Amino acid sequence: MTYKTITRTYLVELKPGVDLRGADLEGHDFFGHNLEGANLEGACCEKAIFEWANLEGASFREASLIETNFYIANLKDADLREADLSHANLRGADLRGAYLRNANFDGADMSGADLRDTNFLNGLDEAYLKGMKVEDPYGNVYIVGKGLVEKVNGK
Repeated sequence: MTYKTITRTYLVELKPGVDLRGADLEGHDFFGHNLEGANLEGACCEKAIFEWANLEGASFREASLIETNFYIANLKDADLREADLSHANLRGADLRGAYLRNANFDGADMSGADLRDTNFLNGLDEAYLKGMKVEDPYGNVYIVGKGLVEKVNGK
C-alpha cells in the first residue's frame, strides 16, 4: 500500500473532521489533539501518539496502528474495523460504541479500557484478541489466549 506523506507543519492545522485517508503518519505526535470525526481510513499510524486525544467518531478502518499509543484516548463510536492494533497501548481508552469487526489486537494492552457497548458485529470471534492484556477494576490482570482467558495475577 502506498501512503500520502503528511508533513509535521501541516499537522499543526488539524481540526475535527480532517480527511487523512491513506496518509503516512508513522510516529507523529497527536497528544491531546481534537480529531473528532476525522477520517484516517487506510492510514499508516504505526508508533503514533494519540494520548489524551479526542477521536470520537473517527474512522481508522483498515489503518495500520501497530504499536500506536491511545493511552486515555476518547475512541467513542470510532470505526476500527479491519485495523491492525497489534501491540497498541489502549490503557484507559474509551471505546464505548466502537466498531471492532476483524480488528487485530494481538498483544495490545487494553487494561482499564471501557468496552461497554463495543460493537464486534458478528461477535467477539471476529476480532483477533490473542495476547491482549486486560486489567479489571480490582487489579486482576488477564491475558487473552486462543479460546481462553488466563488470569496472570490479582488479589
